[in-house]
Order: sequence, then structure tokens, then C-alpha cells
Amino acid sequence: MTKTALAALLLLSLTACASHPPLDGRGAGVRSEKEIIITLSEVQATPEQRATVLAAFDKALPELRGLQTERKTLQAQLQSLSPKQPDYATRSDALAKQWGALHEREVLAYARFESAVAGALDDRQWGRWREFSSEMRFVGRGFDDGGMERRRR
Repeated sequence: MTKTALAALLLLSLTACASHPPLDGRGAGVRSEKEIIITLSEVQATPEQRATVLAAFDKALPELRGLQTERKTLQAQLQSLSPKQPDYATRSDALAKQWGALHEREVLAYARFESAVAGALDDRQWGRWREFSSEMRFVGRGFDDGGMERRRR
């Protein structure tokens, strides 16, 4: 595949993904603390399970926010490219590599969070967590500042 074709495919993918939350495509993921708390209630988590999941969320949140910021910056850079620029293919290639590395870091960050949640919940709760998280995904939100404030204790 030529670099130009790769860049065009990448830009097309970005356009298709722009309206979706920055998840790794597996469905469940970190969105907002409010949704985490609602989902914990839905799965009837014990106070200990709740504390473990919320601690994992608190640990994951700064990294995931940083990755989201990087994603937005990279999307803006990709969208600002013009095929009429003489170095278009070279710049597209460099940005495509950055995009791949960013996606890998996102997948791993979500995997660490999901692993912590799965380890805290029993099998029935974990199945319900996945179902309810998938339902919440259809709300169409990624991270939102309104849901990320510290929870009241």
C-alpha cells in the first residue's frame, strides 16, 4: 500500500471515528465517574468492590485524559494536512505511526482498568458490568468534564 493510500485510509478512519468515544473498540471502557458509580450500583457491588473499582478509576483517569488530549491534537494535525503540500506523504506517514502508538497505549490503559474491575467483581457481576457498560456506550459520550469531578464520600 502506498503512503498516500495509507494516509487517505487513515484520514477516512479518523472521520469515521471522530463521533465515537476514544475506546479500544471492545465496548466497555472508562467514560465518567458518574457512569462507573451507576454501573457499580447496577451490578450490586459490595463496598469493598466499589472501593477497588473507584481506586482503579482514579488511577486510570489521568492517563486516559492525557491520551484523549493527545488524540485530539493528533486528529487536528491530521485534518490540517493537505494533499497539495509537497511533504504530504512524509507527514502523513509520521502521523500514522504516532496514531498507531497512541492507539496501542489507549488499548493497554483500558485493559489495565478492565482487568482491575474484572478482578474485583465476581463472574455474575462482571457479566452484568459488561452488559451495562455496553448499554451506556450507546449514550455516545466519551469523557465529559461534568462526570469527572470527585465523588462525594
